[in-house]
Amino acid sequence: LWVVDMYRYMIEHPDWLPKEGREELLPHYRLGEDKGRIYRVFPVGKAPRQPLRLDKLSTTELVAALDSQNEWQRDKAHMMLLWRADKSATASLAKLAAESRNPLARLHALCALDGLGALSAASVKRALSDSHPGVRENALRLAEKQSVPEVIAAAVKLVDDPDAKVRLQLACTLGEWTDLRAGEALGRLAVANHADSFVVAAVMSSAVPHARALVDAAVRSGDPALPALFDPLVNVTLGLNERGALAAVLAPALDPVDDNGEFSVAQMTAFIRFLDSLARRKLSFAALTAGDDTLARHLSASDPIFSSARRLASDETQSVAARAAAANLLAKSPSHRADTLALLSGWLAPRQPGELQRAAVSAMAMTADAAVPATLLDFWSSFSPETRAAVLDALFSREPWTFALLQHTQKDGTPAFDATRRNQLLKHSSARVRDLAGKVFNTAAASSRAKVIEQFQPALKLAGDAARGEAAFTKLCSVCHKRGEVGNEVGPNLVSVANHPPEKLLANILDPSADVQPGFHAYQCRLTDGTELYGLIAAETGNSITFKLADGTSRSVLRASIAELNGGNTSLMPEGLEAGLSPQDMADLIQLLRAAPKTP
Repeated sequence: LWVVDMYRYMIEHPDWLPKEGREELLPHYRLGEDKGRIYRVFPVGKAPRQPLRLDKLSTTELVAALDSQNEWQRDKAHMMLLWRADKSATASLAKLAAESRNPLARLHALCALDGLGALSAASVKRALSDSHPGVRENALRLAEKQSVPEVIAAAVKLVDDPDAKVRLQLACTLGEWTDLRAGEALGRLAVANHADSFVVAAVMSSAVPHARALVDAAVRSGDPALPALFDPLVNVTLGLNERGALAAVLAPALDPVDDNGEFSVAQMTAFIRFLDSLARRKLSFAALTAGDDTLARHLSASDPIFSSARRLASDETQSVAARAAAANLLAKSPSHRADTLALLSGWLAPRQPGELQRAAVSAMAMTADAAVPATLLDFWSSFSPETRAAVLDALFSREPWTFALLQHTQKDGTPAFDATRRNQLLKHSSARVRDLAGKVFNTAAASSRAKVIEQFQPALKLAGDAARGEAAFTKLCSVCHKRGEVGNEVGPNLVSVANHPPEKLLANILDPSADVQPGFHAYQCRLTDGTELYGLIAAETGNSITFKLADGTSRSVLRASIAELNGGNTSLMPEGLEAGLSPQDMADLIQLLRAAPKTP
């Protein structure tokens, strides 16, 4: 093991310095170049290994050098073989790939053969049954160029391979072949690994030549594979305009479960997901029914599932979950919207259980109907706190509804908003919402943050009580922050601020946007269906963004579904948390934040 002990004042190259810092640091550019050491570490009682002079070796000797436990030697010998491009290495490399006891040497030999353009189907076939999973995994990758029957036959045998990485690579590789056996294997792989999101994603990346085979395998399998694979299969078949395959994946959802024409909750849920996929792609249900193929006939005969949903939603003997699923389906149909809203309005009555009221709120939100805000606010006084929170979530989800909510608030003074929702309204992406919110909350009369911090300066001189601070933390902070076992981890975990001085804590609480840490800036997102989201960006992929919302929940959205995304330099943490707090309350909260949390 070689260890470099490096002493340099500057590690980065001066070209990457900001312009304003280059001249200032000029005397230090090479400071430390006369210092540093190199250590060589080897076992006591053993002489250090003598490195090979690879540049002195013949091609045959370079191949032999691949059969080593030393990673640097293998890599460099592999490079030199490719640099030399000496095809005379082919026979010895093939022998090494077949006979070495070192799996890494076998893999290097295979890849060197590939790099020289000399990898045979026989070598790939042999490697696909190698004893080491790493060799099998990479053999699958190399097999993509070998679309010959014997290689494909060896590859599809790995559908049930015990190693997850081998199965993942197989899912990627099968998409390179149009052979029917590849499609059948891909279907088996999807069904067997339907709960593995990584394998499913890889399967769908290979679906283009095998869409019908995938659908047939999932439909034959039924539960639990078909529900798990339903969404990606619908998306793939819609994207490829594979109408026959789409008809096949929808058929189980549109076939009544009994002779009375009733449908299960699972079928209704599947059909909702299909309609959601259409909406995301801005495809017309009516357009899909055009023509005289199987898909058109299936969709043209879909009225029975809506009729069944109406009967289920109206049946008070059914569970709330079942009735909610039925209502959600009805809410998706423009032709049933008026009747659905009338039905759901009845669920808002005080005599109805809160769970059913909240199910009605959720279903009404799906309709995007302009009458929803007035209907929900008419029942506001009778709602429980939990249902009120659901109503506000629904009304905040669409800009027109948010504006209508503010208009109602300006007129009647209800509902009241907590600091987080006030902050969201005052920083809304819609100018008219921001302007009206400013009037409703009278922000012109509000004190500046600097003035508020000055007003609470006496708190820094008071003795705080951590036990009393628990109440303030639970009320103000726990919605977005976690401390110990209490709260939601939307913002930073407050254990991280225990060593901060009281002055910094006071400023951060009262003026949260003055010092926003990376990753905690608030974003306003409007989706193509009009839905509004407000939160932090928790994760990103090439085609999706995951938001962490202010209530602690997460939501992943496709980038294609984003109409507008705006982020600024403000914190998700709202201003105005000090309302109702005395300097003593603030001192107690600061004392709590600086104390170590209790462990369970």
